[in-house]
Amino acid sequence: PIIREDNRIQEITSTEDLIFLASQVLDVNEIYHFDLLLGALVKWDRQQEAKQISQWTPILQRAYKLLMSGGSSRNGILDQLMATFLLDYAKLLIKRFPEEAQELNNLHLKMVQKDELQKGKWGYRNLQKLTIREKTNKKIKFPVHKQLLCRTLDLLESKEKPLPLLSTPTHTPMFIAPETLIERLKQYQQANAEPDDMDMQTALSRVALESSSQELPLLLRSLKGEYRHLLTFLLGEKDVLPQAPFNHPSWWMMAGLMKSPETIYAEFKDFSYNKSPREFLTGNFKWRTYQYTDSYTDYNKKTVEWICSTLTFDIPESENSHVINKDKYNERVSYYSYDPHPLLVEMYPQIERFDDIQNDLPRLAWLTPNIPEPLLVWCIRSAIYDPTLNEVREAGITQAAIEALHQLRHTWHEVSYLLEATCMLVADKTSRSYAAEIWIERVGQGCIDSGRIGSILSSHQHTGWGPLKRLTDLIQQQMINVSPLHNRELEKLIVAMLAGLPEKPVKDLKKLLEIYAELLSINHSKAEDEHVLHLLDAWKGVANLKKAAANIQR
Repeated sequence: PIIREDNRIQEITSTEDLIFLASQVLDVNEIYHFDLLLGALVKWDRQQEAKQISQWTPILQRAYKLLMSGGSSRNGILDQLMATFLLDYAKLLIKRFPEEAQELNNLHLKMVQKDELQKGKWGYRNLQKLTIREKTNKKIKFPVHKQLLCRTLDLLESKEKPLPLLSTPTHTPMFIAPETLIERLKQYQQANAEPDDMDMQTALSRVALESSSQELPLLLRSLKGEYRHLLTFLLGEKDVLPQAPFNHPSWWMMAGLMKSPETIYAEFKDFSYNKSPREFLTGNFKWRTYQYTDSYTDYNKKTVEWICSTLTFDIPESENSHVINKDKYNERVSYYSYDPHPLLVEMYPQIERFDDIQNDLPRLAWLTPNIPEPLLVWCIRSAIYDPTLNEVREAGITQAAIEALHQLRHTWHEVSYLLEATCMLVADKTSRSYAAEIWIERVGQGCIDSGRIGSILSSHQHTGWGPLKRLTDLIQQQMINVSPLHNRELEKLIVAMLAGLPEKPVKDLKKLLEIYAELLSINHSKAEDEHVLHLLDAWKGVANLKKAAANIQR
């Protein structure tokens, strides 16, 4: 189960805890610190005593340093957003405690002065006016987190008793126990207050869906109206259908995607989200690999040509989605939501450049842990499309993506399988090793379809996407002889892969056939797949494959 006692995130139970957490939030020690701090601030901010305010000075020094000189190699764009938010929070403390926060105020003035000297230069941050609420014409890099930070600031500034943030995780890595969400919503219900849309969507998408405790039906009764219908639908069995009223289509649509991305609920037919190509909501884009010829002219004015293989997704074009500079090196997708309340998953295609995303990627994936595919598509598109790429940027994004897949606990759909299989063939060795680890772990848990991975691998081999040697080495080093169960699954993977290969032998096929023969002998099984038997007959006629093909028991 996802919700257990040993993975409960330690609660912040005092103002001392709050300040200690704030002092390490920019270190990125834990994936959940960002969200935990927001929830803790809302709960404990008002209970701080005047004498504690000076303890915020070193925290703010870190925030200024990060903004002005870029922070450490572990920091991402999300940490810059957090640092900006902390500046806003410091202004709030200065207003509330003019005397005790004098030190904070002096620090701010000193930093603004330092920053003004940079005016007109690259490092200028305009600290004088910098705020998380800044209205900008530029595309915001991570709009969801920015919205959560703004929401937190609103709650901290409000005169009423602050209501809790809904999206704060309760269990590692970043899940919310259903009981806790019900408890939080009850407070909104009692205060007759409207939740923030993005906070609510994030909370719905972080709920642990498999924990159906006996008390849930009883707890759900304490909610009324739309809240009760919504959570009964999300947490109920697969056949539980949504019940009107649908006053907040974004919540319902998000709940539907979390519960079952492939199901189109007739009850939602009037929502404006249905006008968009559905792939943008589920991540289930059609993918393919193809070969093309590339060339360059060398210093002797001689043209050098070579064949490349590429993995691509077919992006459907419609009124709200366009491919700009199609098939060029700077191709990008322009997408916007039809609804004034965009869905969380609709934010992913709007991240224009994934270049500097690797430090933020795990935290982005945990915005929608039950349906990460819409994010993974853009990771593959930006860094895992070419089997020869092994630059720092691409390897970093590939590792971050496959590591996120390793931590997530969702039911896999096509793009998760595509990422897993493709990473077995990428140039980066660490990512290949991760992919093998994931396969070993999921086979042990009985929640992976090895045949599906084999089919994707054979499809890649048709166009030469990734040398087969990378896979055979990986099998020999990490995947074979883990356990009898793993050997049976590995046989399934190889059978599905062989069955999809072309008759013309691909490079390094001999090694794969030798591994297959070894597995048949270990598993005491026979080659029975008709496609495979047909291909083996064809390969017997190839000199260097003759022996390997003949060794396979029938």
